[in-house]
Amino acid sequence: MKRLLLYVAAIMFGSFIGQAQPAVELHDVTAAITDSVRIVPNFAMGDMRSYRATIKTVMEGSSSDFLSMDYHMKVELVDRDHYGMSLTLDNIVCDQSADLNMEQLLELFGTEGVHFYFNRHSLKVDSIDCSNLVKPLTELLIKVSSGIDQAPDEDSTQLLNDDGLDDRFINGMASKLFEGIIQTWADQYGRTYAMGDSRWIETDEDLENTEVEDIDTDIQDENVVVEEFEVSVQWVHQAFAHINEDGTFFYRDTISWESLMLDNWSEHKEASFDAKGWPVEINNTTTMGDATTTIHWQLIEEDD
Repeated sequence: MKRLLLYVAAIMFGSFIGQAQPAVELHDVTAAITDSVRIVPNFAMGDMRSYRATIKTVMEGSSSDFLSMDYHMKVELVDRDHYGMSLTLDNIVCDQSADLNMEQLLELFGTEGVHFYFNRHSLKVDSIDCSNLVKPLTELLIKVSSGIDQAPDEDSTQLLNDDGLDDRFINGMASKLFEGIIQTWADQYGRTYAMGDSRWIETDEDLENTEVEDIDTDIQDENVVVEEFEVSVQWVHQAFAHINEDGTFFYRDTISWESLMLDNWSEHKEASFDAKGWPVEINNTTTMGDATTTIHWQLIEEDD
């Protein structure tokens, strides 16, 4: 059960690669036109934004998955170190074939919402309060466990406890799911781009990949096969960025993965921002072999 939920979260919301940054002089997105720009938020107390986010994954010659929902974000606190923010979800449309109903899972985040702190220095989410989701998520897991894992005469609550799914684990699971949900938004901040056209190559000669075959959670350790190997990878970036005199900003970045171990892997990212650093639109398309995943965020409402 644990593996199922974390796997679903990673597949649906996780970013497929780390974000590479060019080594250029840093400037805020609201700064005057210069040689480069760094994307940082400049939010104000009470700022509100609503986005329609869609995620579509297509497997060549096979099935496709579609997920759409509306994100409602509000700035509830501003100090020198953090933005205190809240997020709720609604209008969820799900076309998933996962064992756990993704729509039910996401609806939990639309009940009371999730509160989090965005660090103004690290430009990362560094604190999440998902305590209000522990009870409804536990109830959902009991319901799913009752339908999948237990025999008719077993007690589902006891089964859940036997699996080690206590409040601490449930809270951690909710936090991981939230990090995946907000990742497309959060990953925009801290990016730095040279103005105009640019090209650079990121290289990792010692990328270690560990592959574990673990199909059945009940199999013994001696039956688990672990293979370790080294892969040389290059990420070739072709980018363009432009900042207007009013502080609005746009970038696009096409990344090609070059390696003997990778076949047809690439990414195309582009996004536009208002003068406060709020995204207006985000488009991410990732191709990995026969699978293509497209993530699209579109601003649908703002209130400053």
